[in-house]
Amino acid sequence: MQLHPYLIIALLSFITTTITSVVGFADKVALIAVLSLFIDIKTAIVITAIYSLVLYSLRILFFHEHLNKRLAFKMTLFLIPGIVIGLVIFGSIKSRMLILIFSIFLLLFVVYQLFLEQKIKFKFNELGLGIGIFLFGVIEASIGAAGPLLGAILLHYGKTKERFIVFAAVI
Repeated sequence: MQLHPYLIIALLSFITTTITSVVGFADKVALIAVLSLFIDIKTAIVITAIYSLVLYSLRILFFHEHLNKRLAFKMTLFLIPGIVIGLVIFGSIKSRMLILIFSIFLLLFVVYQLFLEQKIKFKFNELGLGIGIFLFGVIEASIGAAGPLLGAILLHYGKTKERFIVFAAVI
């Protein structure tokens, strides 16, 4: 790649991050959606993963005192197998199918947010949180943008804003 595409990626990252800072979430979802208009979705997912590594490292740095290290370690034990399974799926699926799966995931999340979130009320214990984190790992590694799922899981688990931010960044 030449310098020009890097500038476009940086500009798109800045724009989607600015928009999602107002909305409060979905920076990776927006970035993947926008980047996939210009490049293959698999490449967009990898670029977004690198972007996330930098962004979430900063969040951990700023909110590290709010991190429950014991819980984060336990949830990492659920996360790792989910990521491995998700990476196998990512490596074996074609880009066109990945676009379809990504689109269906977004549609289901929007339907949940608009119509079902207020009707479905539940609380997780640590095992339920672990299962949710496992599913997050599968979806995150395969389509690259399961942040909305993680947000829903952590909100139902009862995380405060600062603990939510740092825990989500670690996971």
